This record gives sequence, structure tokens and C-alpha cells, in this order.
Amino acid sequence: MDFAKIVARSLNISWKYKMLWILGFFASFMGGSNVFIGKEHETRAGDFIIQNPWLLAIIIAYLILLFLFFLIMHLICSAGLIKSVADLDENYPPKARESFKSGMVYFWKFLALWVMAIAVAIALFAMIALPIALAFWASVAFGFIFLVLLIPPGLAALFLFLSIYSLAQREIVLGKRGLLEAISQAYRLWRENIGQALVVFLIQLLAGLIMFSLNTFLLLIFAIPLILLAIQSISIVVALLLVEIPMLILFSMLLTGFFGTFVNSLYTLFYMELELLRPSSGPNAMPTGNIAGSLT
Repeated sequence: MDFAKIVARSLNISWKYKMLWILGFFASFMGGSNVFIGKEHETRAGDFIIQNPWLLAIIIAYLILLFLFFLIMHLICSAGLIKSVADLDENYPPKARESFKSGMVYFWKFLALWVMAIAVAIALFAMIALPIALAFWASVAFGFIFLVLLIPPGLAALFLFLSIYSLAQREIVLGKRGLLEAISQAYRLWRENIGQALVVFLIQLLAGLIMFSLNTFLLLIFAIPLILLAIQSISIVVALLLVEIPMLILFSMLLTGFFGTFVNSLYTLFYMELELLRPSSGPNAMPTGNIAGSLT
């Protein structure tokens, strides 16, 4: 499998079709920003909230609604992005409305898959976190040693989890399979192509590291002038914040959108390459048309 070609194609799609960044932003399920609050202000805010429980209820309701909004958009946009990349035609650029509508078709299956994935993730976390907690309870030194020893199994579990989840999504959209069949076929694909899946997983980790570094660098670019100007005048800092915060959010959203589009395209093209290796008939054949054109 030509991974250089898959990566190049994913980058080309992500850069050429910037409309997909909207889907990529929500597909990555990111977009939050860090808020730094001084300890004194944090204490005052806590006291104020305790004295006004109705405000706490509003904040909790707002956070729940925000989470549900991002979850719904994540599921729809993930499916729509997979379909858009697979059906990509150089003479017919994807449209946001069509991609969103195509993603809505798979919403309930993607939601069921997501719920199952969360349940598995919680179980895996408990299996890893509980021994670590017991080790730290016995001895801090023993806890750190045990933590280091569990890093490889943890990465292996993450590799298995992300690979099967991503392949199952594509089995649902492109393979037109039911939920359980999609998971079964995704596991079979992963098991039979574990080395190639590992390469894609490492590429994803590298892309995530680059994304994190760029966001950190972007934050420093905006933060350093504020720190320097804070010595001179607080009013200037406040004025700059009004300008910098929207710009920081915008740039962060653009980076996230590009990153989400790239990773989604990477797994979609990887899945399509695996489909070329499948028999054209039989129970495991994908019931879709020719897919080779999307890689040329």
C-alpha cells in the first residue's frame, strides 16, 4: 500500500476543498478554548455561584446543550465527510448542504456506534486506571513504575479502539452495513491488515502532535504581547483581548477544521484501499461501485 500517496491525497483534499473544513471541525469534536482564571477570582466566582444556585443550574443546562449540539454535529459531519471524500469528483466539488444531508442518513447508526465506543472506552479506562490507583496507594515509587509499564498496553488499546471505530464508521457509510456487521467487518479488516493500520494510526498521532504544536505556538503568539503590554497598561490589554480572542478562536477553528478533514480523509482513503484488496464477490464484498478513481 502506497501510504505516501494516501497522505498526499488526503492533504490535497483537505487543502483544495476548504468547504470540508466545516465538517472537519465538527468531525474532530474539538473547538474548546482554554480559559485561565486567577485563584482569587475563581474563589469569588465559586462563592457567587453557591449563593445563586439558579445560576449553577443555567450553566449546567447550557453545558449539556452545548455538548449535545457538538455531539450531534460530530456524528452527522463525520458521516457526511466520509461520504463526500469517497464520492469526490474533480469536476463536481462537494457542497456543504449535500454533505450534511448525506450525513444525517447515518445519524442513528453513528450514535449507536458512539455509545458502544464510549462504553468500551470507559471499561478500558477502568481496567488501566484501577491498577494504577492501587499501585500508587501501595507506594508512590511503585505507582510510577507501574504507570510506565502500562504505557505500551495503553497505546495498544488506543490503537485497537481508534482503528476499529474508524473502520466501522466507513463500513456503515460506504459498506452499507448494519451496526454489528460493521463492527465485525471492521475488526476483520484490522486483524488482517494490522501492520498497515498501525502505520495509519502513527500518521494520525503525528498529525495530532503537529496540530497541538501549532495551536500552542498560536497561543504563544497572542499571549506574549499581552504579557508584555500588561506591564504598561491594563486598558491596552483589555482592548487587545477584544481583538485577539476572536482572531485566536478563528485561527484555531481553521486549524482544527483542516486537521479533522485530513484525518477523516486519511482513514477513508485507507479503507478504500483495503476494499481494493477484497474479493469482488462473496459475503465480505462491499456493495458499492468502483472506488479506485478517488485515489488517482
